[in-house]
Amino acid sequence: MKVLRGSLWATLGVLLSLGAVPGRAALTEDLNLTININDTFAPDAVLDLAALATIVPGEVILTWTAPEDNGWLFTTTAPVNSYTVKYATFSISSEMAGGGSTTTWWNKALTAGSPPSIPADPGNAETMQANLTPGTSYWFALESVDLKGNSSPIDTKAATPVLQAFVYTKSLGDTKPPAPVAGFVVTRTTPGYTITWPAVTQNEDGTPIMDLASYEVYRSPSLFDFAASSTVFASVPMAGPLSVDIPTPAADTYFLIVAVDTTGRTSAIARSNFLHVTPQRFLGQTGTAQNGTYSRAFVPEGLIPELKTSQKNFLLCVEPETSSLANAGGSRTRATYTLCLREPNGVPAPKEMVLSRPQMTVVLNYQGGNGGLDKNKMGVLWWNGATWVKVAQANVEERGVGAGDLTVSFNTAVQGVYQIRQFDVATELTLDKAAVFPQIFSPNGDGINDLIYFVIQNPKQSSVSGRIIDMGGAEVGVLRPAGSGAPTEDTLTWDGRDSSGQSVPPGVYIYQIKGEGKTITGTMVIAR
Repeated sequence: MKVLRGSLWATLGVLLSLGAVPGRAALTEDLNLTININDTFAPDAVLDLAALATIVPGEVILTWTAPEDNGWLFTTTAPVNSYTVKYATFSISSEMAGGGSTTTWWNKALTAGSPPSIPADPGNAETMQANLTPGTSYWFALESVDLKGNSSPIDTKAATPVLQAFVYTKSLGDTKPPAPVAGFVVTRTTPGYTITWPAVTQNEDGTPIMDLASYEVYRSPSLFDFAASSTVFASVPMAGPLSVDIPTPAADTYFLIVAVDTTGRTSAIARSNFLHVTPQRFLGQTGTAQNGTYSRAFVPEGLIPELKTSQKNFLLCVEPETSSLANAGGSRTRATYTLCLREPNGVPAPKEMVLSRPQMTVVLNYQGGNGGLDKNKMGVLWWNGATWVKVAQANVEERGVGAGDLTVSFNTAVQGVYQIRQFDVATELTLDKAAVFPQIFSPNGDGINDLIYFVIQNPKQSSVSGRIIDMGGAEVGVLRPAGSGAPTEDTLTWDGRDSSGQSVPPGVYIYQIKGEGKTITGTMVIAR
């Protein structure tokens, strides 16, 4: 062959090396050269390393897509030669938080055995099984190695520590389902809505969850046969982002988001909250009764953020009341329920937690087919801690419920015990003495009895006004529509201040409520 000269040598540079030259003198024409390619190029990093705990205690399946070995001179599609898989019970993020790095984590981590002995061609799926300690958290990382011993960069998920492949292996006795999903945030988009939520961090019993796998999003046109009629709308990996886009539906649709652990257990539907979307708008969030009746509570979209307070997320909950209050009213009583807010692990919200507006719709179910009760005289009473207060009447719905069932609906901002009972319903503007509470109130800013409420029965939805006068007949305050803490939308309130914002002195005062051409009067007491 011809002697290689000048520019060709410069082009090949360090990529070429001369093999052994024969000891004898030789003509240029039969000079033999051995050419070796010096591979200094690392393989590509793996992009999609993932870990999944199986139902076998301690067993983990790792998956990824085979990368390319970029070291060859004439091809870029060769497979790598081998893999190095590392694992540890601490993450790269925690290592970095302690002053370390990805490299120090790699050096501290253990090497997993049994990676694929013959790597697949680039673009094909790779799978590896590891048997580790049951009931333990593990973080993983991977590098590939070529024939020349060049190691790839660490896999891209480990290079972004918050995405590092993670798994919690099934324990020998893991039987705890995740807590329900809570803390929804709704954002209007085009042409629908984006729902986001915080990660579930607890099991249903309140213990930390270590085996969360994903979130499943279900949808159905029906709320009360949801389990039978729902289909999977989307699956959201635990690694996030924890969000789902919901398009505007052609008909009323309910969505439910549940947490799923590595063994397939899902968070309880009974205390989960459904998202109700119509062709016109996103209605809000609905919680159903735990006993399977057609009772439910509904918070409109604008009040959903109020279910997130003090860094806690709360769920709507409707439960049949089992205390002695359930027997109040005797034969006139049809059903008694507790309307409450609970944390996902079942811990009740503080009793004083109320919504800012009485716009939470409550629909309570009862059997109306026996007892000779007049459904048009059915109403709802609320236990304010001292007495029963009438909050709704004759708002009866018969469609969409079981045979013989009826429902009564009303709006409120307050948790508590609500009872369906027959009573003489009002036909005009009325105010029961029990509906003025507390009888002695102390507007001193301590958060206890700082407001007095007047729960009016106003079946004609008439215009109403009210004022407070002292015992000398002088006006000292004006009643205003109640917001926070109001058991109904027909509630007036007073904060114990005059028109200039000054607190009035302690003593007895007279209230006057006017409407429909008449005046309702009574007295109450301010104590400081």
